[in-house]
Amino acid sequence: MDELTTITTCEGCGACCRWQGAPPDYVALALNEHFRDDPSFAEDFQRFQNLPANAKELLDTYLLKFKENAVDKNGPCVWLDENLEYCLFYEHRPSSCRSLIVGDGGCLVYRKMFGIDPSE
Repeated sequence: MDELTTITTCEGCGACCRWQGAPPDYVALALNEHFRDDPSFAEDFQRFQNLPANAKELLDTYLLKFKENAVDKNGPCVWLDENLEYCLFYEHRPSSCRSLIVGDGGCLVYRKMFGIDPSE
């Protein structure tokens, strides 16, 4: 990886979504109801309650399979469009996804893990 390459977009990447299973904060909120009263989850709980129907449906299907141990918990996020390599519900992503900044250290770790060269 060229150290001078600046990453400015998530377009065509999706590396950070390839090992999540589903949006992590929403999984936590769905499986642990006491988190809904935790102030540190307040923003995510608000977003969680206002998810579009199709985003909620994908999450609910994942959670059902999760509870039955019938899903790869370390597989691609159910919101990742694997053909286009982007989040289908980017504007509704939870805090843990929002905290990852394009081109920062975490971004570069995921890109390296999945062999995505930012200079391509």
